[in-house]
Amino acid sequence: MNFWKRSDNQSLDGFDFDRDTFEDLIECYTPQEQILSLLGISHYDMDRFCKKIYNMSYNEAYCFLLYKSDAHNRKAFNMLAKEGNQTAMKIVAEHFMKLGSIDKSDVKVQFVNDVPQVKSDAELLKEEK
Repeated sequence: MNFWKRSDNQSLDGFDFDRDTFEDLIECYTPQEQILSLLGISHYDMDRFCKKIYNMSYNEAYCFLLYKSDAHNRKAFNMLAKEGNQTAMKIVAEHFMKLGSIDKSDVKVQFVNDVPQVKSDAELLKEEK
């Protein structure tokens, strides 16, 4: 059995790998040239594969799938951050929200005291006298 082919996946004759294998490599942010080397295929043949599967060139399919993976990963990190995962919160804040790139000296914070003052029982008794 070929290491790069799965029996339950879309594969094309003449290629020693299948769609899931290709997408898995992109999902783990493998650079384009390394994908070609790992799969033992030329850029021309990868273009053919992508045209048949995605109706796109290799470069277009790679970018599309990479953006799709980014969106999926952002959603996963966001869900972890909402659950209180500190590492995910830091990643979301510094990378996805681009908060790490803000010059903190330019940030202006203004505190507004818009909470009505509640008088204690002692203060209320004093006013009644």
